[in-house]
Parts: sequence; structure tokens; C-alpha cells
Amino acid sequence: MRREEAVSALKNRFLERFGPFKEGDLLFSMAPGRVNLIGEHTDYNGGFVLPLTIPRAAYLLVRQRGDRRVSLWSENFSEGVEWNLDDPPRKEGRRWFHYPLGVVEALRGRFPLGGFEGVVTGDVPLASGLSSSAALEVAFVGAVKGLFSLPLDPLEEIDAALRAEREYVGVQCGIMDQFVSRLGRSGEALFLDCRNAEYRAVPWRPEGISLLVVDTGAQRELAASAYNTRREECEEGVSFFQRHDSSIKSLRELSWELFQRYGGGLPEGVASRVRHVLEENRRVREAVNALERGDFQALGELFTASHRSLRDLYLVSSPELDRVVASSLEAGALGARLTGAGFGGCAIALFRESDLERGKMAIQRDFEESFHRLPLFLELRENFGSQVARV
Repeated sequence: MRREEAVSALKNRFLERFGPFKEGDLLFSMAPGRVNLIGEHTDYNGGFVLPLTIPRAAYLLVRQRGDRRVSLWSENFSEGVEWNLDDPPRKEGRRWFHYPLGVVEALRGRFPLGGFEGVVTGDVPLASGLSSSAALEVAFVGAVKGLFSLPLDPLEEIDAALRAEREYVGVQCGIMDQFVSRLGRSGEALFLDCRNAEYRAVPWRPEGISLLVVDTGAQRELAASAYNTRREECEEGVSFFQRHDSSIKSLRELSWELFQRYGGGLPEGVASRVRHVLEENRRVREAVNALERGDFQALGELFTASHRSLRDLYLVSSPELDRVVASSLEAGALGARLTGAGFGGCAIALFRESDLERGKMAIQRDFEESFHRLPLFLELRENFGSQVARV
């Protein structure tokens, strides 16, 4: 959805829900979802990631109120919610409004906030591994910052979004999703060091190349519990290697030499998780080098190696994801892999533009034959960053 299209649709709904407004009354905020090019399950291990924003986003239109109430309407869920800043609702389950509520609670402890009202929509597919939740959080942080002129720099905005996810929603995520949603820019991927939050832009100029995002539509029912299990296994690996080197605080500090020397003492599953993280960190660095020299053949090979590791060592793939990857490679893709936490959601495939349509047809045919439904495609030819503006 283009910004102009989003603003127009949200203005119409705002008028219906909250009444007339004057020019300049409304603040528009948007933040994109992301696809992770490579670097899976490395972020919470202090490792490297290489995400890229996508041309799908969360979009908000908000206005200050004269009282202490927050009133929001979600177009995606056709549902409204309202609460008093001084008496926020208790969190029960996980609902769409817990993300903006978490943002407000994260900022209310630092700054005097007033009430506001607004409408929210988004076109990032939900539960697909494309970070619809981080997009919503970052968009709301931008909106609240703009409405109340909060003195937040970009890293503080990211911290507020992370606190909303971790402390209120209750998901102990890494830093990648919020970072790229706030700092990602058109024509760039973001090389992020999750140990110290250092980052730099990497050129994303795929001339003659298309990145195809394939949403399998497979819900990730096992993702939450399995994600926590993987984290625990990695922490077990850290504790084991600390006996040999007390300076190891995360798997990022673990050398390949130390792993080879002592890794045989780990349970087989834990050793496999640790090996994936070590090798995936190396693949991310190699992928950055490949992008900087414009070598998409090498990038594709790294994609495929990453998927095999996620499937065989980290055990987070699914039949749907494996089928998409196999179909892509059979149809001539330079490489393909699952993206996101796994167990469902999306895969990505790197095609020459001349092979793209043939690849899509092959993926669709194979997927329908195997699972009796169609996947959804997003061709990533452009990307964009977050925006906040009066409208």
C-alpha cells in the first residue's frame, strides 16, 4: 500500500469513527515489516543478522484528545478498544491492541502523556514471520513521539518498542525486528550485530534479480514453545562452554576451535543448535560481502546452506517450507530458505527475473498438489523505511 493510499483510507475511517478534523490535526505514522535475508536464530545468541524491510507496513492516523483516554480502531480486526491512561487494562491472552498498549506503558513511565485517538491498519501478513508486530510497535512509538514531542532518538524508539514486546506482550524477542523496522531504508539491507547493537547499511541493488517471498499460510502453532526450547538449548550450550572459558557470555563468543575441541560433551541436540549458530554467523558475514560485490549467485548458495542448517540442525522447518525451497531450486532459483522463526510462515527464493514467472508457477503447482491450497507471493522489487508526518 502506498503512503497516499493509506492516508486517504485512514482519513475516511477516522472521520467515521471520531468525527471531523482540521488540516494538520492528524499525525500519520507508518513502519514496515521485514524479511530476514539470512541470520536465523542468531539474534538472541548475540550474533549477526541481515534483514531487509518490505513494501508492507503498519499504518496509523492519530490525534490528541483533551482527556486521559486512548481510543483506537483496527481496520484489520474491525474492532475498537478504549482505556484510561491511569487505569490500563490487564493483559489477558494476546490481542492486537496489546502492542500499542505496551508502547504506551513503556513510554508513560518516562514522559507525561495525554489521551489520543486513532485508526490503524496494515498489510504485513499476520503470523507469517514478516514482523507485523514489530511494525505495529514501531509505528505507534513514532506516533506517540510525534503527538507529544517526546525527546527520543531512534535507538530510544527501538528500546520502547522492544520493551512493549518483552515486558507487556511477553515475547522475549531479539532486537532485529524493531531495529530494521525503524532504521531500514530504501535500497539497503541492515547488517546488525545483536551483541552490541552496532549496525551499518549494506547496498540492496538486485538488478536483474528478484527476491520472492512465499507465504505458506502454515500457522506456527509450535513456534512459541519450540522457540523458547531452542533458546534454552543455546543457553545450555553457553553454560557448558563457560566451564572451559569464563569469558563466554553468549554463543557469539564461542570459537569454532573450542566447539570442535569440547562439543562432543554436549547432548546431541544442543550440539546441533550450537553448530547452526556458529555457522550461520559466518554465513551472514559472507552474505554481506556477496552483496557488497553484487554477487547474487554466492548469496543464493548461502541461502540454501542456511535452510539446510535450519532444517537439519536447528529443526525449525516444516513440510510446507521444505516443499517451497525444493520447488524453487528445481525451478532454477539461485537459492532459497525459510525466513523467520520457522515452523511455518514464509520462505524466500532468489530468482533471475527471467526465471521468476516459471518459478512461481512451479512453486504454486507443487504446493497445491502437496497441501491442497495456494501459497501467497510477494515480489520484493523495492523496500522503504518508517515515516511520521502531519497530514
